[in-house]
Amino acid sequence: MKGEQREFRRISMILLLTVFVPTGVLAIISVFAQQRESAFLLTEARENAAIVAQALMSRIENAILAEEGKVRRDANIFCPEEATTVRLSEFISEITKQHTIVSAPIMVTEEGVVLYPPSPFGGVEARIPTRPFSAEWEQEDVELQRRLTEARIRLSRIARGGVDTEEALRDCLEILREIENAELRALARFQIAKLLLSRQDKEAARKELLEVFSAPPDAISEGVPLSAEARLLYLEQKFAAKEEAGRILKEAYANSVEHPEKFANYETFERLLERIDKLISIYEIQMDDDFKRLKMIRESIEETVERIARVQGDFLPIFREYLLAPDNYSQRDCHIRRQVGAKTRTFTYFSLSQRVSVKGKKVRTVFAYALNQSHLEEIIRTITTNPGIQTDMAINFIIGGKVTNTVGDKRNILPELLVSTIETPNPLPPITCEVYSSHIRSMIGWMFGRSLINSCLVSLLIIVSGLGVLVLLRGIRREIEFVKMRSQFISSVTHELKTPLTSIRMLAETIQLGRITEQKRLLEYMEVIAAESERLSRLITNVLDFARLEEGKKEYSFDVVDLREVARQAVAVFAYYVHYAGFTIDFSLPQKPVFVWGDKESLEQVALNLLSNAIKYSGTDKWVKISVLSEEKNGVVEVEDHGIGIPENEIEAIFERFHRSSATAGTHRTGTGIGLSLVKSIVKAHNGIIEVDSELGKGSIFRVLLPLYEEKRDGEGSGSRRRTVNSDGDERQPTNGRLRSGYSD
Repeated sequence: MKGEQREFRRISMILLLTVFVPTGVLAIISVFAQQRESAFLLTEARENAAIVAQALMSRIENAILAEEGKVRRDANIFCPEEATTVRLSEFISEITKQHTIVSAPIMVTEEGVVLYPPSPFGGVEARIPTRPFSAEWEQEDVELQRRLTEARIRLSRIARGGVDTEEALRDCLEILREIENAELRALARFQIAKLLLSRQDKEAARKELLEVFSAPPDAISEGVPLSAEARLLYLEQKFAAKEEAGRILKEAYANSVEHPEKFANYETFERLLERIDKLISIYEIQMDDDFKRLKMIRESIEETVERIARVQGDFLPIFREYLLAPDNYSQRDCHIRRQVGAKTRTFTYFSLSQRVSVKGKKVRTVFAYALNQSHLEEIIRTITTNPGIQTDMAINFIIGGKVTNTVGDKRNILPELLVSTIETPNPLPPITCEVYSSHIRSMIGWMFGRSLINSCLVSLLIIVSGLGVLVLLRGIRREIEFVKMRSQFISSVTHELKTPLTSIRMLAETIQLGRITEQKRLLEYMEVIAAESERLSRLITNVLDFARLEEGKKEYSFDVVDLREVARQAVAVFAYYVHYAGFTIDFSLPQKPVFVWGDKESLEQVALNLLSNAIKYSGTDKWVKISVLSEEKNGVVEVEDHGIGIPENEIEAIFERFHRSSATAGTHRTGTGIGLSLVKSIVKAHNGIIEVDSELGKGSIFRVLLPLYEEKRDGEGSGSRRRTVNSDGDERQPTNGRLRSGYSD
């Protein structure tokens, strides 16, 4: 075999020197010259297109900044001196009317108080008597106010559930008899209805709830308008037929969204609307024009709440930094680009030159607004009118992923004709300018023709001169490698299969002959048989999977997998061997799951093979550590041992088929040489990386990095959860880290 290898190398050198070297040099010179010429032509075309795109984008940016400058000027002119609701509303109305670029305006003080938009909730003030208490009050009026106050206290106590049902009913009936106040009477009837429901007297409760429908607007129960709460309770108890339910639900909806100031806060408002949505689904109510109008009001309220929340949670730190150092901010820098729902919106902000009086105190304020996309589209249309662009060019303007305007011949808007793309820098509005040129098609065709002719000539020369010799050499080399690998593999697999089979047969024969009478000893033998069977099964699985990978028929069933469970399963398989061999396994798992998208059985096989190698080559220090952790966008399984280690010059080769480290030579440790090759193939099929850090005589660390599961990314385009993965493919090196070597696809 060594003689054949020497002959193969001799023939190869002759072929390389006489045929392939001259041909290769000629091909390299030809291709290099063509690439230089093609690159020059394409670069010139792209530079011309980029100049046009850059000029248009500069004009658009300047137009936007000019519009924002006008908004700043008028805001400083019309800004009110005192921050009352009426004056601020008039100020905002004037600005939005004069400047259509302004949408969703916001005014916030330097202390974080949102002046505009005002919160639609919590507007109900404490009730004050018709006239304040004083010595001039008649005794009769004082007594009336005292009775009203006592009634409120009693109703509040009943609502909290601190009174017996019968006593609570008596109190409510007494209030109905003695109190003429409409609000308190409605509250009392509502409490009576709830108490009757607790006694399962639904008919009487239904009548009381009908009376509460006409409760005055100021009647509030637990931060919710009483009339709306009564209607929802009426429907939730299924007191209404389907025809009547639509009318009652519409009234409750209107009482809620048309008077949000009656609610204590947005959370209370949202909970009530969730109940309304549920009832709409239960009663299968059709959405007519009235419901659509109420839904629009609701969306407006939610948009206002979202604006206020955005100020407190997102914009306020930026505003405060800006107010601390206004000289460091240019007009271009005063933009905030944010994802709002499914769209990207850009907000402009600036401080008003004069201070505004808030509750008698002069404070600095920041005015912010979202750029209106319709106005941005109008700016682009205005600038691109008769731009004098060459007839062979077409230009697309895109705002937030939507094509806004097209200049030139729309027939040229083809992907292969794109020659330049210019975008506005962050955080300016996300506008993209794409330039297409019809010259590119003919240029690409010409270059392709030249390339094809050169490639054909060079290929023909190579084929004629060396095809026969190359085929022969490839056959000889493959045969030599195949014979050698087959011999080594059969020998290793035979030995690996024989060892557990011998143990199983010996112990089984001992048990069969009845030589073991102690139950404890019998159980120990059975555990050994089970462990050796598991070892044998694992070896057979490796061989079968390796064969499937070699044939390109290995299939994976992908799903969401917790790497912690993978590690636990691997350790559980080796529990018996670890216990009786005196190993110590350190187990490090995070508290939270580490989800990846993968085949659970294959990932368990990866962990088992790595753990098996760590135990097999552990040396005298019988210690192994398996860890699971999350690093940035990767889930990591790490196996560390204090074993014999791997020579530095062999780290890159340990994942090759049938390769075994020279460190195992002369030892009793045997193996097939396919375990790590199988690990690499599985990790590669999962878009992962395996890294190795090893020092001869001190141990090794194997790290498997798999992309963390992201539902949107993994869900889209995944198709079936089953796919076939071939083990062959190019390799790429992972990013540099603290480990010495890494392998991935």
